[in-house]
Amino acid sequence: MSTKWVEPTVKEFDYSKPPSIWISVIAFVVIYVAAFVITVLTWKQGQPLISTAFLVRVLVVPLLLWGGAVQSELLQPRGLDRTRQHLE
Repeated sequence: MSTKWVEPTVKEFDYSKPPSIWISVIAFVVIYVAAFVITVLTWKQGQPLISTAFLVRVLVVPLLLWGGAVQSELLQPRGLDRTRQHLE
């Protein structure tokens, strides 16, 4: 029985460059401005702007959309796909 330990030589994985932070910042601003404009244009006349429904449509919905955009396949770094290919 051999007690010699053979350590495999595996080359280090080269990760791709992450996307620019400006993509997320621009997506954030565009989505919030669009949500504000759409909400104001579609808000029924006579309803108060200081209401929970208005604030949810202006602040919460765009936040969820922006989070989805940032996590989407378009904005994710491609390193994960290469990792799967490397392991196969």
